[in-house]
Amino acid sequence: MYVLRYLERKTRQMATSNWEKFVLLLWKNWILQKRHYIQTLFEILIPVLCCSILLLVRGLVDPEFIDSNSVFKPLETDRLTHLEKLAEAKNFEFKIAYSPRNDLLEAVVQEAVRALNANDPKARLTYASFADAREMESVLAESSFLAGVEFDDSWASWTVANGVPTDNLTFAVRYPAELRDDEFQFSNWVTNLLVVPFSPRLRNPLLDDGGSPSYYSEGFLGIQGAISRALLGRRLPGVDLPTVHVQRYPYPPYYDDAILEALQQLLALIIVISFFYTCINTVKYITIEKEKQLKEAMKIMGLSNWLHWSAWFVKCLILLTVSLSLITILLCVPFSSAAIFENSDWTLIWVFFFVYSISTICFCFMISVFFSKANTAAGIAGLLWFVTQLPFNVSQQNYDEMGTGAKLGMCLLSNSGMSLAMFLTVRLEATAVGLRWSNLFEPATIDDGFNVGLIIIMLLVDAVIYLLIALYIEQIMPGEFGIARPWYFPFTKEFWVRTKTPSRDTLFQANGSTESRYIEQDPAGYAGVEIKQLRKVYKGNKAAVDGLNLRMYENQISVLLGHNGAGKTTTMSMLTGVFAPTSGTALINGHDIRTDIDGVRSSLGLCPQHNVLFDEMTVDEHLKFFSRLKGVPTEAVSGEIDRYLKLLELTDKRDAQSQTLSGGMKRKLAVGMALCGGSKVVLLDEPTSGMDPSARRALWNLLQKEKQNRTMLLSTHFMDEADVLGDRIAIMAEGKLKAVGSPFFLKKTFGVGYRLICVKDARCDKQRLLSILRKYIPDVTIDTDIGSELSFILKEDYLDVFQRLLEDIEQQMVSCGITSYGISLTTMEEVFLKAGSDSFDETGTHTNGTVVETGSSEYALDRLHLLTGKELLFNQIQAQLLKKYLSSIRAWVQLVMMFVIPIFFVCMTFIITRSISAGKDLPALEITIDSYEKAITVLERAGGETARVEAFQNMFTDRGELVTIDEDMTEYIVRKSIEDIAAVNTRYFVGATIRSGAPYVGWFNNKAFHTAPLALNLVYSAILQAQCTECQLHVINKPLPYRLDTQLKKLNTGLNAGFQLAFNTGFAMAFVAALYIMFYIKERTSRAKLLQFVSGTNVTMFWLLAFMWDFTLFVLNSLVYIATVAIFQEEGWSTFEELGRAFLLLLFFGYATLPVTYLFSFLFSVSATGFVRM
Repeated sequence: MYVLRYLERKTRQMATSNWEKFVLLLWKNWILQKRHYIQTLFEILIPVLCCSILLLVRGLVDPEFIDSNSVFKPLETDRLTHLEKLAEAKNFEFKIAYSPRNDLLEAVVQEAVRALNANDPKARLTYASFADAREMESVLAESSFLAGVEFDDSWASWTVANGVPTDNLTFAVRYPAELRDDEFQFSNWVTNLLVVPFSPRLRNPLLDDGGSPSYYSEGFLGIQGAISRALLGRRLPGVDLPTVHVQRYPYPPYYDDAILEALQQLLALIIVISFFYTCINTVKYITIEKEKQLKEAMKIMGLSNWLHWSAWFVKCLILLTVSLSLITILLCVPFSSAAIFENSDWTLIWVFFFVYSISTICFCFMISVFFSKANTAAGIAGLLWFVTQLPFNVSQQNYDEMGTGAKLGMCLLSNSGMSLAMFLTVRLEATAVGLRWSNLFEPATIDDGFNVGLIIIMLLVDAVIYLLIALYIEQIMPGEFGIARPWYFPFTKEFWVRTKTPSRDTLFQANGSTESRYIEQDPAGYAGVEIKQLRKVYKGNKAAVDGLNLRMYENQISVLLGHNGAGKTTTMSMLTGVFAPTSGTALINGHDIRTDIDGVRSSLGLCPQHNVLFDEMTVDEHLKFFSRLKGVPTEAVSGEIDRYLKLLELTDKRDAQSQTLSGGMKRKLAVGMALCGGSKVVLLDEPTSGMDPSARRALWNLLQKEKQNRTMLLSTHFMDEADVLGDRIAIMAEGKLKAVGSPFFLKKTFGVGYRLICVKDARCDKQRLLSILRKYIPDVTIDTDIGSELSFILKEDYLDVFQRLLEDIEQQMVSCGITSYGISLTTMEEVFLKAGSDSFDETGTHTNGTVVETGSSEYALDRLHLLTGKELLFNQIQAQLLKKYLSSIRAWVQLVMMFVIPIFFVCMTFIITRSISAGKDLPALEITIDSYEKAITVLERAGGETARVEAFQNMFTDRGELVTIDEDMTEYIVRKSIEDIAAVNTRYFVGATIRSGAPYVGWFNNKAFHTAPLALNLVYSAILQAQCTECQLHVINKPLPYRLDTQLKKLNTGLNAGFQLAFNTGFAMAFVAALYIMFYIKERTSRAKLLQFVSGTNVTMFWLLAFMWDFTLFVLNSLVYIATVAIFQEEGWSTFEELGRAFLLLLFFGYATLPVTYLFSFLFSVSATGFVRM
C-alpha cells in the first residue's frame, strides 16, 4: 500500500498541464517546420512572389496625369436633330407612338411633336396612337418607330374639354431594350441597376452625354422633355416654360490609371494561388501524422484530441500571419507611384486576410480527416482548393444580377468568399473610397445589398462549419487507427452526459478459481491490467477476440502469444483505445477503457508493431517530447533522456534524425519512448523485431530492469524471448484464451516428457527402432517423421530406464539405419504449438504428430503438362485480359469516376452557360431621387425665380439631402471633388441651376446610369410644384422586351458555350487520362508486374494488351461523353457530323495520351501522387 501511495503521489507531481502539453506540441511542430526549411521558405515567399506580380503590373502601368478640369458642354433637350445619322445607320423612322388613344392625349403628344419639329428644319417627327398599352407594345416590338409614350390606360376617357384632371402626371417612355447608339452587341438600358458597378476613373471623358446608356444620343431626353413640357402646359395653362439643358458634372485633375481594371480580374486568383502551396502542405503533414499512426500514438500516451488540433491551428496561423502581413504590405504600401490599395485601411485589409487564414486552416483540417494517405489528401486538397473558387469565376460577370442570398451561399466556400471580398474592395477603390472600418458593412454600390463585413462574418461561419465537419468526420471515420463512433453519436445521451466510471468492485468481482487445468491460479499482487469478458466482433460476425478474461500484474512482464489472426493485436488495440470493444471491458491502472480512455492513456506507454517516429526529429527530441508529454518535470527531462540513451546504447546517435537510423535502432528508440516518463503500463508489440541477436539480449536485460513498478505486456513470435522474459505467458487461439501461467507451469502442463530425435539415413528401419524402444517403453509411438528427422515422445514415468534404452540404441545405430540421435526436454515452442493450435481443446485431445511421405509421386512435376507455342500465347492473353477485367471491376470507384467526370463537366457547362445567357427582359425603372440613398443634390440659385427655387428645396424636405449654393456649379463641384472625390463619386448624383433669363440646367454625374433623365425630371417637377404644390411629375423608363433575334444570340453566345465546353472537356479528359496511371504504378511497386515477367509474360504482349484494354475503356468513355453532349442539342454540337468530329478527336487524344501515361508511370512510386501530377 505504501508503494501504491508513493506512485500515485509521484504521478500527480509529474502530471503535465494542458498548457504545458500545448506548448510542447507547438515546440514539436516548430521542430518539424524548421527541418523543412526550404518548404517553410516557400510557404512564406510564394504569396510574396505571387503578389509581386501585382507590383510588376503596377510598375508597368504608368498612370497618365490629366492636369486640367474636365468640363462638359450642356446638351439641348428640345430637339432630336442629332439622331439623323443614327436613323440612317439603324434604319428607324422619326415616329413616336402613344397610348391610350383620346383627344386630350393626342393634343399633348401633338404639342410635344410640334415643339420638337420646331427645332428641326426638316420637321420629320410624326406620331401614331393606339388603343391601349398592350396593342402599342406589340406594334413597337415589330416596327421601326423611334419610341413610344405610354400613359396610364385609365386616361383613355379624358377629353380636351376637361383638361388634365389629376395631380399625378406619370408617363413611361418605351424604347427597344437594345441600345441603338452603342457598338457593343448586347448593350441595353440597364434598368436593373442604378449606378455603374465599376468605374475606377473619369468615365467616358470625351463624351458630353456621359456614355452608355446615352439618354441624349438615343433621343430619350428629347421625348421626355417635350412630353413633360406638353403635360405642364395642359396642367398649368399659361405657365412660362424656360429652356432646359442637361450637363455633366465637371471633374478635377486626375490620374488616368488602368491598374484597377486589371486588379478586378487578377487579384482574387493571385490570392488563391498564393495560399495553394500552404494548403496542400498543411493537409499533407496533418495526414502524415494520421497515416503513420503518430497522432494515435500521442493520444495513447496522454494527448487530448483538442490539444492536437489547437497546436496545429496556432502553428499554421503563425506561419500564415507572416505571409498575410507581407501581402498586406505589398498591397497597401506605395512602392512606385501609388499603392495597389491606395484608399483602403491597411489594418482592415490585414484583419480580413487574418480571418481568411482562419477559414483556410479549418478548410485544411476538414479535407485532411477524409483521407488516410498523405499524398492522396494533398492531391485532392489541391484540386478542391481551386474548385472552391469556381462559383465566383463562373458568376463574376453576372454579380450585379445575383441576389444577396446567392452571394451568401457562395461564401460558404471560403475561396469564393475571399474572391467576392477582393472584388468589392476593388470596386470601393474605384470610387476612391476604399475599404475602411466606417464602410465595412456598407455596399460598394447602392444597387448591392452585400458588403465585405458580411463576408468576414461568413468566413468565420465557414471556419466553424469546416471545423465541426472535421471533428465530426474524425469521430465516425478515424481511418485505420482509432475508434469509429456511429454517425448519430451527437444525438446520444452519452455524448452530452459523461458516464461515471463503474467501480472496480462492481466490474471485477472475484474471478474465483477457474476449473481449467491450463490456466494457473492468479498470483498475489496489484493487477495493472484487468480484462473481463472482452469481445470484439468485426463485420461478418467474425469474433477476433471472444470473451477474454486475463489479469496482468505489476512488477511482471506478461507475454501474449498466438499465431497470426489469434487476436493479439486486436486485444492490444482495444487496451489502447484504437478499437472499441463490442462487449466486455478492461481496467488499465484503474481506468475503464470504455468510459475513461483519456485516463487509460494518461499512464500508458506503447511500442507499436511498426515504428511510429517523426522522421525529422532526433533521438534526443523524441525522448524529450514523450517524456514531457507524460509529465516529466522540465528540470528532470535531461536526466531522463541521458538515462535512456545509455540504457538503449544510443548515446552516439543522440542528435541523429530518426529517418537516418537503422531498423534495430528505430526499435530501440520506440521502446525507449514507451518506457520514458515512468509509464505505469507498458505495451510492447514485437519490440525486438529487426534487431540483431546482441541487441535483442541487451533489450531483454533492459526490460528485466525496467519492469519494477510497471505492468508490462509483451507480444512476440520468438519463443525463446517469451521463455526468458515472461513472468506469465498467455496463449491465444481463435480469439480465445487457451492457457496462461508461468513458463514452468505451461511446460509442466503441456509437456509430455522427453523428446528423442533421431537422424535417419537411406536404410532406416523404423520398425526395428520402434521395437527397441518398446522393450523399455511399451506404448511409445512415432511422433513426427519429416524428411530425415524421426522423433519419439518418452514419458517421464520411464525416466529410470532411459540410460539402458540409450545404450541399446547406441549399439544398434547401424542396424537401425540412424546416423545420430539426441534427447531434449519440452520447449516453449512445443507448448505454443500445442496450446496455440486451432485443434487444441480443453479435453486434452490434441495431436501434433505429423507423418509426411517424402517419396510420394503425388508431388512429382513430370506428370504436369505445360502448354507451349500458340496455346501458351492464347492462354497468356486470356490471363492478361482476365487480370485487367478483374482489376477494373474491383476498382469500381475509379471506374465510375472515369465515366462520371466527363458527364459532370458537360452538364455543368451547359447548365451554367444557358442559365447565365438566357437573360430576362429589363424591368421598368421609375426615374426618382428616392432610389438613391444618401444622395446629395446641389441647387445653384442665380437670382430670381424664388418660387421655383423654393419648390425645388421643398421636394427635399423629407427625402435626401439638398445643398443650396450661390457660387458657380462648376467651381463648386470641382472644389468638392478635390476635397473629397470619393463623396462626389458616390453621393453627388444630380443637381440643378435655376436662374432667370437663362436656360435652366439639370446637372448629372455619369457614375450612375440614369441621372440625366433624373436631373431633367427634377427641374420640370420644380416648375410644376412652384404653382401646384400637390402635383407630381413622374417619368418611367420602360424598355420593350428583347427582340427574338437578340434572345437567340444571347442564348447561343452567352459565355461562349463552345469555348466553355472545349475548355471543360480538356479538363475532364485530363482527369480521366490521369486515372489510368494509378493501376500501373501499383502493379509496378507491388512487384506484381515483375512476377508476371518472371512467369513468362512477354513484355510487348503485356503493354499491347494493356493498351487495347485501356483504349477500349476510353472509347466507351468517349461514347458516353458524346451521348451526353447530344442530349443538350447545342448549336454546333448536335448533328451526326459535328458529334462525329468531336468523337474522332477524342479517339486521337486517347491514342496519343495512353502511351504517355504508361511512360510517366515509371516516374512515380505512389499512385495518388502520379494521378495528381498527371
